[in-house]
Amino acid sequence: MSVPPDAGAQGVFPLDQAAALARQHFGLEGSVFALPSYADQNFRLMGADAAWVVKIAHADEPREHLEFENAVMRCVRAKLDACPEVLRSVDGRDVVEIEDPAGRRRFMRVITLMPGDVMASERPYGLALVRDLGKTIGRSDVALEGFEHPAMDRELRWDLAQASFLASRTPVIEDREVRAAIEHFIAQFHACVEPRMPRTARCRGSWILATRYAPARCSTWRSPVRMPSSRRTSRSKCSANWSVDTTPSSP
Repeated sequence: MSVPPDAGAQGVFPLDQAAALARQHFGLEGSVFALPSYADQNFRLMGADAAWVVKIAHADEPREHLEFENAVMRCVRAKLDACPEVLRSVDGRDVVEIEDPAGRRRFMRVITLMPGDVMASERPYGLALVRDLGKTIGRSDVALEGFEHPAMDRELRWDLAQASFLASRTPVIEDREVRAAIEHFIAQFHACVEPRMPRTARCRGSWILATRYAPARCSTWRSPVRMPSSRRTSRSKCSANWSVDTTPSSP
């Protein structure tokens, strides 16, 4: 999403209206439950023998961004099964224009629900889960090789290639250890990744970085952030579990 996280669509559409929209535009019936989201308003729609995700975009989200995301999912799904299917509406559209209760234009989509639980409900993350996520992202990047779309150069705060955006935001982090850790990895990005970006493949607005270009291979820096052997990952205890050493290593 290109809209800020504090401008989310959460709570705009009640459950019964989301169900009615899914029935009207996609011919789907089922029980509706709210899902976590970043800027969209998402719903789980559970049918008798299938399940879907109803996605209603933030009012400021351009249609071309959603069309781009749909194109990415179709490209990946053609090669991997670890990707939702984008459904078309009863009149053949994959992005449907609707109106919210305040009279603002919104865009609606429906995709199939992948089996499993959403990561937002998993705390703390286990090592196996993180590894599986990394493998899935890597396979998806390979599947997207050669993919192009007019909207792929959108501004996206989650885009690794736009990591410089974070540098100006670190002063608002009150926890010194957390701030130092984040600033360290931003510095690693500038020192190790950014110089290699022109030589890497680009896809969906982000840089695909081969393993040989990973920041850990940079000789200028050694990672100053060390997790304790207990590997505790509880968000509430995160700052107490990091130790930071900002001294650069010798080349």
